[in-house]
Amino acid sequence: SLIPGDGCIYLGGMRGGLYVAPFQSARTIPEQEEIPVAIKETPPAEIPGFQRIDIGGQVRRVFLDGNTLYAACSTQGIRVFRVEKDGLELLRTHPVACSYDVAVLCGLLYSAEGRDGLAVYRIQPDGSLSEMGRERKTCMHLRLVGNPRYLIASSQGMEFYIKDISDPEKIRTVLSCRPGGLFYTDTTGDRDVNGILPVNCHGGGVVWIDLRGEQPAILHHSKKFLSNQSSAHCVMSGKV
Repeated sequence: SLIPGDGCIYLGGMRGGLYVAPFQSARTIPEQEEIPVAIKETPPAEIPGFQRIDIGGQVRRVFLDGNTLYAACSTQGIRVFRVEKDGLELLRTHPVACSYDVAVLCGLLYSAEGRDGLAVYRIQPDGSLSEMGRERKTCMHLRLVGNPRYLIASSQGMEFYIKDISDPEKIRTVLSCRPGGLFYTDTTGDRDVNGILPVNCHGGGVVWIDLRGEQPAILHHSKKFLSNQSSAHCVMSGKV
């Protein structure tokens, strides 16, 4: 940045610090009256055929289980909707401190709750949640895979983890991988093919994981730099 003073200029550098240089014709910019900013409240556009649901916060992930939709709504907790012919009907709100990601399998709900870690809840017949276990390590994204024993998780750092979730009271990290890229979002393949799962690691290339055995393993690491590829792999007709 650059600011003129009386007979000098001030230069601020990102790494170099602050410099003052003589400049005879420079003068301090006189203060001006603040002009109030007019903000016009514009209601959100209603799009024909779409239902807009304002939950008061960011919706980070949705997960469909049959005709029930689970939504991770950040500080607004977990919302549960029934999918009807004409749209979504809100069934229940679970006021957890924060939920960034959700997934459901066999009556259990898995929630990535940031600094509060990875939580596992039993979905009760009345729709309420009872906590079964929690690993108190930062968890921002999660992904279930074909092998119900494992779950992929990341903390938006430079590592992703494979968790053994067979015992919700004793969640264990059985493999960690630091491929050299940042996980801005979840770039894990949407599902595995016969136990093989790709993870796009942004600048760290693509890691292929083998989830078939007793111990998950890295099958291959393609280290090609993919700085502009920030989405996940998709499986169609048995191909990635």
